[in-house]
Amino acid sequence: MNSVTNQFAKKDSIFYYQQKLLKFKQQRDNLNQGIEQITFENRQLRDQVTRLEQQFDHRKKRQRRDDYDIILELKKELELKQEEINNLKLDHTIENTKLKIELGVVKEKLESNVVFIEKLKEENMLESENSKALESILFHEKSNRIESKSKTRFSHMSLQTTIQSQTRNIWALSNFQKLGKNYLTTGSWDKSVKILNFGDANNATLSASLDTSIQIISTTTFQLDDCLFFLACGGWGCNAIEVWNLQNNLLEYSLTGHSKRIVALSNFQKNGTFLVSGSMDKTIKLWDITTNPKNRYNHPNPK
Repeated sequence: MNSVTNQFAKKDSIFYYQQKLLKFKQQRDNLNQGIEQITFENRQLRDQVTRLEQQFDHRKKRQRRDDYDIILELKKELELKQEEINNLKLDHTIENTKLKIELGVVKEKLESNVVFIEKLKEENMLESENSKALESILFHEKSNRIESKSKTRFSHMSLQTTIQSQTRNIWALSNFQKLGKNYLTTGSWDKSVKILNFGDANNATLSASLDTSIQIISTTTFQLDDCLFFLACGGWGCNAIEVWNLQNNLLEYSLTGHSKRIVALSNFQKNGTFLVSGSMDKTIKLWDITTNPKNRYNHPNPK
């Protein structure tokens, strides 16, 4: 009895395991089908991804070509714009150069005109002053002529000689004696001083000519150490007084201190030798011109 029971139990157990095995096979088959389905889907997805990648690469290449073409066009446009800018810069530089040249010419003309106008003003001022001086001289000469008519002792006066020494107006005269000879200096607008030797009243010879840097208005001569003679001159061209050594006819030194043209010069001796200068700056300056050059200075308050 027990053996029969055991046999049925064994049969039930085998059937159970067979059924379980069938289930496992069905599950395995289902899994295999699922795996095949997933593999198939994966293959389809891979193929789709490959196609998409190919499409993307194709589009990318085409986009690159399009972008490259666009970049080339932009580069060409940029080059054209840069060329236009360079041409504009070149034209601008040429125009600026022309304008600078024209401006320089205009400035030179303006400066020359200003200098010319200033010179005309100075000449007009000088002419005005000289005309006043000439009027005064003519008035005094007329008075002297009237007086001379009543004085028979001057009836023998007459013109002795005429001397042509300069090329332009003569504004300054001064005289001195050296070694028993009489000398006359003539200062002119032609920037020269002529020294004339008067052996006699009818015979004057040119002793020396001094080329100055001044259009001379006034001169004066003075003596130092009883043997050295000097000539001081002033006028247009600079605001300095030029002092010339009449021994060697060379420029000895210049005196500076006036701010405008010098139009009057004189000298005197009082405990030394002094030079007096009058200027268009409305000042008179007194200069100590004693033998020692260190003693030459401007006296602000002459007594």
